[in-house]
Amino acid sequence: RESYIQFQSNVGVAPEHQALLANLSKEQQMQVTGELILELARSRIGYSILGSPLTSVTLMKSAPITNNLNEATFGGYLDEMDSAMRLTEAAIVLSLERRGSLSDPR
Repeated sequence: RESYIQFQSNVGVAPEHQALLANLSKEQQMQVTGELILELARSRIGYSILGSPLTSVTLMKSAPITNNLNEATFGGYLDEMDSAMRLTEAAIVLSLERRGSLSDPR
């Protein structure tokens, strides 16, 4: 039976974005979370979303420990996690922009 290595990263929602989320209606907060879930599902990265309104997202990726796990494949998994972190941040910002909560992106 194979063993696995678990990559995990926590992405906190920036305080200024948390304040904007808190000012949205519950329905709008759910829409922001739903848009984020859709983007994360497309990325094929596991996730856990915390808070209402959204306060942080934990990203997870499991990789089998086999003879094929080398420096290049390990680096590839790290790149996937980095991309997922950037995707999470961008999805939140874009969702807030769509609701007129941000006038100057990032």
